[in-house]
Amino acid sequence: MAFASTAIARPNGAITPLSNLQLNRLSRDLTPSAADEFFRQRRLKLERELRLLAEQRKLTDKGLLKVAPDAQRLPDTLPTTEPNFTPQPSQP
Repeated sequence: MAFASTAIARPNGAITPLSNLQLNRLSRDLTPSAADEFFRQRRLKLERELRLLAEQRKLTDKGLLKVAPDAQRLPDTLPTTEPNFTPQPSQP
């Protein structure tokens, strides 16, 4: 449905038409700009990425290695017995 003219209601009940400048400002203020749309899209993309990362983290947390409290502890160092190694002189 289209209106024949655009007007604004005043507190005292009088209706005055909007000027072209007022119409342009109103339209501009009610319509998202390209920058607004750009940032809205980026925010949505960031939110999607964060949800995906959180979901992946939940999946990987389930697969972590669990250590049994009664497991035997291995020594922190390698055994000191090493094979005898004698460097050979280089041949020309």
